[in-house]
Amino acid sequence: MICTRYLIVVLLLLGRPAAADYASEEQAKGHVPADLPIKPVPPRRYEPVGPQHLPVVRRLRPGKDGRAAPVQGALSGKSVYLSPGHGWTYSSTNGWYTQRGNVLDLVEDLSNADGIDWFLVPYLLQAGALVVPVREIDPTEQMVILDSSDGAKDPSRGRVVESGPSSIFSDSTLKGWGHPTLPLSGSVNPFELGGNRLMDASASETARITFVPNVPATGRYNVYISYSMYEERASDAGVIVAHPGGQTRFLVDQRRQGATWVLLGRFFFEQGTDEKRGAIIFTNQSQDAGSTISADAVRLGGGTGLIDRGGGVSARARADENSRYHAQFAGAPPTVYNASTSADGTDDVSARSRFADWAHAPGEPAVYISHHTNAFNGNIRGTESYVYGPNPPDGSYQPTQTTLALGSDKLANAVHGEVIADIRAAHDPGWADRKVKSAYFGELNTANQDEMAAMLIETAFHDQKDDVDALKEASFRRLVARAIYKGIVKYFAAQEATAVHLLPEPPEGVVARNSGSGEVTVSWLPPKSGGILGDPATSYRVYRSAGGHAFDEGTDCGGKTSLKLIGLTPQHVLYLRVTATNEGGESLPTPTLAVGVSTGASAPVLLVAASDRLDASMNLKIDYPKVKTVDRLFVDQINNQTYLVQHGAALGPSGVPFDSCLHTALDADRVKLDDYGLVLWQGGRGLAGKRALTEQGRKALAAAAGAGVSLVMSGSGLARWLTTPEETTFLSSTLHASFVEASSVLTKVDPSASGALDGLTSWELSSWKTGPYDVQIPDVIAPSTGASLAATYAGAADAGAVTQFHEGSRCAVLMGHPLEAILPPTRRTEILTRLLKYCDVKVPPPPDGGVYDGTGLDGPPVVGDGAQPSGDDGCGCRVGHRGGGIGWLLAMVLVSLLHHRSRLVRCLARSARTPGEAPHLARDHRRPRRGQGF
Repeated sequence: MICTRYLIVVLLLLGRPAAADYASEEQAKGHVPADLPIKPVPPRRYEPVGPQHLPVVRRLRPGKDGRAAPVQGALSGKSVYLSPGHGWTYSSTNGWYTQRGNVLDLVEDLSNADGIDWFLVPYLLQAGALVVPVREIDPTEQMVILDSSDGAKDPSRGRVVESGPSSIFSDSTLKGWGHPTLPLSGSVNPFELGGNRLMDASASETARITFVPNVPATGRYNVYISYSMYEERASDAGVIVAHPGGQTRFLVDQRRQGATWVLLGRFFFEQGTDEKRGAIIFTNQSQDAGSTISADAVRLGGGTGLIDRGGGVSARARADENSRYHAQFAGAPPTVYNASTSADGTDDVSARSRFADWAHAPGEPAVYISHHTNAFNGNIRGTESYVYGPNPPDGSYQPTQTTLALGSDKLANAVHGEVIADIRAAHDPGWADRKVKSAYFGELNTANQDEMAAMLIETAFHDQKDDVDALKEASFRRLVARAIYKGIVKYFAAQEATAVHLLPEPPEGVVARNSGSGEVTVSWLPPKSGGILGDPATSYRVYRSAGGHAFDEGTDCGGKTSLKLIGLTPQHVLYLRVTATNEGGESLPTPTLAVGVSTGASAPVLLVAASDRLDASMNLKIDYPKVKTVDRLFVDQINNQTYLVQHGAALGPSGVPFDSCLHTALDADRVKLDDYGLVLWQGGRGLAGKRALTEQGRKALAAAAGAGVSLVMSGSGLARWLTTPEETTFLSSTLHASFVEASSVLTKVDPSASGALDGLTSWELSSWKTGPYDVQIPDVIAPSTGASLAATYAGAADAGAVTQFHEGSRCAVLMGHPLEAILPPTRRTEILTRLLKYCDVKVPPPPDGGVYDGTGLDGPPVVGDGAQPSGDDGCGCRVGHRGGGIGWLLAMVLVSLLHHRSRLVRCLARSARTPGEAPHLARDHRRPRRGQGF
C-alpha cells in the first residue's frame, strides 16, 4: 500500500540548516522515494493485550473526610502523546544544528517546545491525562537518575533504602535501567543494562524501596519513574513523592508503560539528599493478591545532551534535542529511532510517531498531537492542521481509510476548530483559518503509528511578522494550549458519547487576612466561565506551604469561597494558593499569597501582589551557536507569580504580622486599605498591558494615603507607566516622586548616606540566571516636593533608585526596581526592616525569645497541623488532613487551652498521621515465579 511507502523528508535535515532557503515549508516536508522500506514498530516486551480500564497513573488526594481517593478529570484514563516537532540534530557536515533557522528571532525547533512544555502540559495534567512525550518536556538542564542498585555503586547519585527485606527480591533475568557509559553512542539501550528490585504485594504495606536522589540544585523538576511491566504486576502499585511540602501519593498500573520513563508530575526540591524532603518511594501495598511491584529507577529533570553521534554531545538541554535521541534514552529499540538509512533528521521525523506506537498499549485510549509552525516567505499567515493522506501537501483533503478508522479526522477537526475559534475570540477576529488538510507527512504516516488518532497542527507562520509577534506572546501560547486541550477533551467526549467537562479557570480576587490569634481566613471569588473559558467551578482547594514553593495536598472546601485556618503559630509565615475544581479536573493555581500570622485579630501590614505581566518584551534572549539570539519563553524565569514569597521571607524575621491579597481584590473592592498602617506593593515588572496600576487600584491607594496609610511600592515600570494626568498626579502627590528615565545598564544600587537605608551595603539586581528573573530595565526616579533620595544607582550619583517621604504618621517610599529582584536575599530583609522603622510600624518582640529565620525555604508544615474545624465563614471542613478519629476530638477539647495550643496541636498532628486510602480493585493473579524474569 502507498501508506507503507512514504516517510516525510525535510530537506533541511540533510545538512541545510536555514529554513529561509526554501520557498515553502510545506514543500520542505515532502516525501521520500516510494521504494524506501518502512520497518514495522516492534511490540514491547510483555506488552499487554486487550482494553485497559485503569489510568496508568492515578494521583491520590485526601477529600473532606480525610480519606485519599483518585483525582478525577475529563482526561483521566486517557494518554496524550506529545510531539514538539523539530529539535537540535546532528549531521557529519553541519555538526549540531536546528532543523529550522532563525527567522525574526524565533526558531521553530525551540519555540514549539516552549508552547508545549510551559503551557499545554500543565493543562493536560490538571485534566488527569497521562502525558507521554516523544521528546523530553522538562527544560531543566539539571538531571539526576537513581537506579535501584545505586548507593552501593555510586553514592554521589543518592541512595536507595529498602525496608521489609523478606518481601523484596531481584531477578537476574529481568532487564531494567542501568547507568550507561556516557556519552551514549551506537544503539546502546540504557533499559537493557541493569535490573530492578521486586516486592511481593501485600494488602497493607510491609515493604518499601525508597529512592533518595542527590538533588543537584534547588528548583522544580519533572519526576519520572520506571518499572518492568508484566500482566501480573500490580494495577495499583503505590508510589509516593516526598517533597518539602509533604507527600504526594500515586497508584500506578504496572501492567503498562514499563521499561521507559513514566511522568508523575512536576515538583519542587531542595538541593542535596533528605529522605523526608526529597524521595520517591515504591511501596508493596496493593489489593491485587499475588501480584508483584517493580522498582527500577527514578529521574528528576531533563538534563543536557547525552548522545554522541560522532561529533560529541550537543551541550544543549535535552528538551531542545530531537525525538531520535530521546527515544533511545527512553528505552526504545533501534527500529523505532533508526528506521531509515538516511540522516538523523529523517530518523527524527519517523521516531516521533514510532515511539508513540511502541509505548502505547493496545486498547489504551490515546491521541497523538504534533505541534509545529509553518513558513512561506512571509506572505501567508494563520493556522492549518493535517491528518495523514496519500497526497503531497497541496492543500487538499484526502484522508486514507486507516486515518478515518483511527478517528484522526475527528481529532483534527475538534482541535483545529477550537484553536481557530479561541484565537478569533481573544486575539485576532480576522485570524486566517487554513482548514484541516491531509498530506503524506512521515510523522502522521499510519505505517509508523496505527494505534491512535493523530494530527499535526501548524499554529502560525514563523516567517510572517504578525504571526511571529503572536508566537512570542505568552498570552497567545496559553490561548492556543488551552484550545488544544479543550479540543482533545471534546474529541474524547464525542467518541464516548459523554458530556464535555472543561477545567475551571483559577479563582479571582484572593485575600488572606489574619482574623484572630493564630487564625487566618482565605477568601476568593468564583472564576469566570463560559465562552473560551472553562466550565464553572463546583468546589475549591486551598494549599499551604511553609516556604512558598512546595505545597501540601490541599484542603477541600467544597463549594464555599472561604476557609478559616486556626491553630497557627504566631509570628510564622504561611504561604497559600487556591484552585477551583469541577468534573473536568482542577484549575491552574492562583498566584501565591503570604501571611505573617498574628497574635491578635489583625495585622498592620498588607502585601499586594500586582505583577501579572507576561509579554514578549520580557522573553529571554538566549544566544545559541549558529542560530544566534533567540526568544525563549521560560515562564519560571520570566514571571511565575510567586514573588510574594520573597516579600514574605524578607518580612518574616521582623515578626510583624501581615496580610496579603491579589491586586484584583482591590478592583473588586474586597479589601479596605485604611484598615492597615502600611501597604507593601509588589509591582514586579508591572501588570498585563504594560500598566503600573489599574484605575481602581490607583484610586484605592490614593484614598488610603489620604487617610494616613503609608505606602512602600517597588517595581520597574511603576513610575514609567504612570503617564495620564491623573496618574502623574498620583506619582507626584501621593508617592512624592517623578520619573526620569529607564535604563538597562543600571544593575547595582547604593544606599544614600542620609536616607532611611543609610548604613546598608550595596545590592545587585537579579538576572534570569541568578533569579528570580531579569529586571531588564529599572526606573530612574527623582524625589518631588518634600521627598529625598534613599538610594541611587551605582556609578550615577544623580540617578535615583529609591525615594522617601515622611510627614506626620505617613510615609511614601518608591523603589524604581522590584524588591524581590534584590540580591543577596538577606539585603531584602535589611531593607524592609529599615523601612518598617521609617514608616513607624511597631515591631513585636520575638516569640519566647526565638526568632523566625524567614529564609523562605520549604519544610514540613509548621503551621496549622491538626487545626480545628473552620468557623461559619470558612468552608465548613477540617483544615488539616493528617489527624483522624480521637486525634481530632482531643484537638477540639484542647483548643480552649490557648496558651498551649500551638505546641499541643503540632504534637497531636505528629501522633495521628495515617490518612486512609480508597479501596482498590482486586484481582486474582497467579504468583509470578522467581527466576523467570516476571
